[in-house]
Amino acid sequence: MTAVTDDDFETLADGELGWRRIELHAFAKELERATKGHSTGPTARALTRGMATLLYAHWEGYCKAVFEAYIKLILKRKPRVSEAADRLILAHTQQILRRIDSGDSEALTELVAIARGTSTQRLRLNQDKVVDTKSNLRFHTLESITSSLGIPITNLITKKNMIDTQLCDTRNEIAHGRANFPDPNEILELHRNVIAMMEEIRDVTIGQVRSKGYRIRP
Repeated sequence: MTAVTDDDFETLADGELGWRRIELHAFAKELERATKGHSTGPTARALTRGMATLLYAHWEGYCKAVFEAYIKLILKRKPRVSEAADRLILAHTQQILRRIDSGDSEALTELVAIARGTSTQRLRLNQDKVVDTKSNLRFHTLESITSSLGIPITNLITKKNMIDTQLCDTRNEIAHGRANFPDPNEILELHRNVIAMMEEIRDVTIGQVRSKGYRIRP
């Protein structure tokens, strides 16, 4: 589904969150059940490691899906560069600079027009360049993406260490076959935090769509 209206975008963001929330809750229930009897038994340990990996997968997957949908929605509305918010103009200009580096002479003309204030170009964004999670969505990477899109994530600043250490580092060690055995209770708490962070990403991005935060403020 490609979002066309504000309501379409909200439906998409909710839908992406909904199925992920259901899957994670189901996994959490199994982990809770397994830890009632033998919190350090092989089943509990396997479920804990599995959930740690799945939590990261849904964190990255949700952010990427929502941010890509946001870019597609903006581009469908075809704002001119002169109408776009500052951060999006910067992302657009960075794309032009890459074209100049590759020898595109037309891109140089476009850049000059922007500098002189005579540009009539439509905003262009390279989705793969802007929403590059680097397969390791640490806070710095998240901040870089959301900054480029003008999406505020102030409420997630306090989650930086949790994102980098509990989500990314733990997932990396488990995914690479290392003997990392997280505490089940910590993973269940991480589950609650990841759901809350995805909800925050949903809320702030929907807010940007509804307030037309991708356009310059009057």
